[in-house]
Amino acid sequence: MNANDGPDAIVVLAGRPERKAYGLELWKAGRAPAVVLSVARFEWRAFPSLGLPDDGGLAALVAQTPPRLRHFLVTLDARGAHAEWMPRGRLGTWSDVDFSDCRIFAAPSSFFSSGLMPITLRFLS
Repeated sequence: MNANDGPDAIVVLAGRPERKAYGLELWKAGRAPAVVLSVARFEWRAFPSLGLPDDGGLAALVAQTPPRLRHFLVTLDARGAHAEWMPRGRLGTWSDVDFSDCRIFAAPSSFFSSGLMPITLRFLS
């Protein structure tokens, strides 16, 4: 396996709204077969503005989750959308991704950037 194989997923951490739009743009362009969107406590309110046909059950999860525990992951791939609750770790949204079993294909400067560059991952089997 090498970087030319491309990522298994585009992971967009919670934060700036334009991150999600850019991650979705890359996914729709075929840069990866899946995109994982981290949705923080209040970000769910803007999720419909992304123009997706389905929220994967995000609205239902929000309705049953107390505000202080609202942190979700929404995965979009060829099968559709799927939302799940994500426990917040001590690193906040940086806890979304367990990097122990994946290889990061992004320059270190972009990984730590708060700019638009989503993290692209190749999961090792």
